[in-house]
Amino acid sequence: MAAGYAYLWFWHSICPLWQQLACWLVIGTGYFGVFQTAVDCAHFAFWPQRPVLQDVLGAVLMAPALMSYEVFRLKYFNHLMCLNQLYEDTDAWHPILPEDLAGLPPWRRALLQLLSATPLKFFSSFGQWFRSLEGFDLKLHPREARPWVWLSYALPLGFIGVAWPAMVAAGGLGGWASWWLGPWVVFHGWLSVLSLVQHTGPHIAWTEEGLTYDAAQAAINGTVTLQLPHWLEVLLHHANYHLPSHLSISIPSYNLKGAQQYLQQRLGKHLTIAVPNAQLLRNLMTAWLVYDAQRQRYVDFDQAEELVQQYQQQQQQQQQQEEQAPPAADSSDGSSSSGAQSSSSSSSSSSSSSSNGASGSLQLQEVQQHNSRPAAAFFV
Repeated sequence: MAAGYAYLWFWHSICPLWQQLACWLVIGTGYFGVFQTAVDCAHFAFWPQRPVLQDVLGAVLMAPALMSYEVFRLKYFNHLMCLNQLYEDTDAWHPILPEDLAGLPPWRRALLQLLSATPLKFFSSFGQWFRSLEGFDLKLHPREARPWVWLSYALPLGFIGVAWPAMVAAGGLGGWASWWLGPWVVFHGWLSVLSLVQHTGPHIAWTEEGLTYDAAQAAINGTVTLQLPHWLEVLLHHANYHLPSHLSISIPSYNLKGAQQYLQQRLGKHLTIAVPNAQLLRNLMTAWLVYDAQRQRYVDFDQAEELVQQYQQQQQQQQQQEEQAPPAADSSDGSSSSGAQSSSSSSSSSSSSSSNGASGSLQLQEVQQHNSRPAAAFFV
């Protein structure tokens, strides 16, 4: 970061565009590593003996990204606790569902397809950053946490109020774009790509909370590790090793690689290791777009249209059944009829419970067999 900023500062008036782009790439990549230190602070792994100083340091390091430290921590903890859970996992990792498309007007559906099925998908964290502004509503936070929420928003606003005018005064709008905007875009590129790769794949199952959900299976079989060159891993503070964070929430970034190597020795055939290549990026843009929860598979937007129509038909049928349902029985009915109903219901409930137990165990076995499959070959 220092070398990139020094080069831009010295040559800012005559620096060619390609050299500016190279400096943005260096600075943005370096800042992503700094951001990982803030992530360590957010899950109490950087300086646990000094929790207050740890939070202050994390909020300061996260300020140039214009992110609220407390809101990020809440979303990150939600992801760690609800990994690959439908309707519960954080939006940064949660897939698009057919019911999501059914509730959108045509223009918003077309916009979502544009953002999800083109290279713009690799900058999707911009949308997540924008949605994080909902944390301004203090009613979403406990009273004792509100001062920290204010502080976590005050620091990014302070960065805007102090650093931005200084950049404009020193180098004009071009200096502001070169010293902050360009590296910020590169930072979001890394954040988007790593987030997409970590929990997206045809063999990764998303299930609802309940008997069929297994947190260990979701972490071990549902997390993708992206192999990168050693020098790049150092710059990114080993953010490509995401699995150990799901197994130990307090592990710092400098121990992620060692923990991943240990897990590969013990659980190698159950882990998913990906190598960055054109096929992986193409699948993220063209194949793994909308998740069909019933069949536990990804489909493209054309196939998703059929699922949307089926969902809308089911909703209409359900609504018609609710409208045609008879009113509830009056509570003043005779005791004899209620006794007959109770006796018949007890006998039927005993038989249904046994059948439901058998079917539930079969479904659980099917899901466990599905989730325990080795990683797909095209990741390697």
